[in-house]
Amino acid sequence: MNDLRITNNALGFAAVAGLASVCLQGAAYGEGSEFPDGSVSITSLPYTDTGDTSDNSDEFDATCPYSGSTSNDVFYQMSGDLGEITITLCDSPYDTKTYILDSAFNVFACNDDACGVDGFKSQLDANLVAGATYYLAVDGYGGENGAYTLNVDGFVPPEPCDPFECPPGSTQNDEPCDDTGANDTNGGCNTGVPYVPIAEGEVVCGTIWALGGTRDTDWYGYTHAGGTLDWTVESNAPCIALIVTPEAQCASAAVLFAGDSAGQTCGSALATGDLAAETYGMFVAIGGAGGTGIFDGYPCNSGFNDYSAFAGAGTPPPPPCLTDIDGNGATDFQDLVQILSNYGPCPE
Repeated sequence: MNDLRITNNALGFAAVAGLASVCLQGAAYGEGSEFPDGSVSITSLPYTDTGDTSDNSDEFDATCPYSGSTSNDVFYQMSGDLGEITITLCDSPYDTKTYILDSAFNVFACNDDACGVDGFKSQLDANLVAGATYYLAVDGYGGENGAYTLNVDGFVPPEPCDPFECPPGSTQNDEPCDDTGANDTNGGCNTGVPYVPIAEGEVVCGTIWALGGTRDTDWYGYTHAGGTLDWTVESNAPCIALIVTPEAQCASAAVLFAGDSAGQTCGSALATGDLAAETYGMFVAIGGAGGTGIFDGYPCNSGFNDYSAFAGAGTPPPPPCLTDIDGNGATDFQDLVQILSNYGPCPE
């Protein structure tokens, strides 16, 4: 899908792009160019540049997932021979957005919120196709613009987490990891399906993903007796945990309490607060520090998709029963058979 929006262009893009190539080619800006015309290029990595979009104009926008921005923007040309790259605007003071256009000016990749102290700065990982031409945009959310610091470097994958294991006796969410979005059976208020009920003391396990401006969100319904309510999520992806209003209020759903893993992989998020007796929504998704959304960079099978979650009145989940070998919830004769069949010294 082409999410590109062209603005301030009564003559059509081809006319403006042609004008840009005549009038702006080779101009010295000390920052990105006004149009994606190749007058400012990134030819090697690492690359750093600073600039200020305050005196530029709004030419484009990309949806990831927010649209309708009127922020000023600038552009840098890149060759696909740069390969896998990471683009960051994390040190910029305003609410940024960055995206990549291909040579036909279709959106190739996009990110709005991923980093910075407030989580509203942009970071984008992309795998460019060798031989192709791309244009990197420095843009903003809403109408925000200003000074920016752009860094582009080779992609460095996050450190892998320890193998993720769902605790014994937990419930597996039967929604498959599908980053096409075709199998969203636990999308709650986002998709109009009921909250999946979870019980006191129940640990649920599932998967989440973020790709191409969209992310998976899982919603559960927990009937709370009143008092302190904890919603704890552990994940190998950067995650957020939200306690939201009851399902009947989907039309005006509101976040009551929130927690996050500070944008870190292999971490945990805790949303906690004092609430009256009611059935509340318990939400989990990939997200950054401050609860900001992350909508790219974590496709299915990336190794950063698994989570376990627990809702309760301030009590931790029960410890695993290590003697329950077959995982049926009890230590019984079948467990004894398995132990005796492996009797002897442990393999070295």
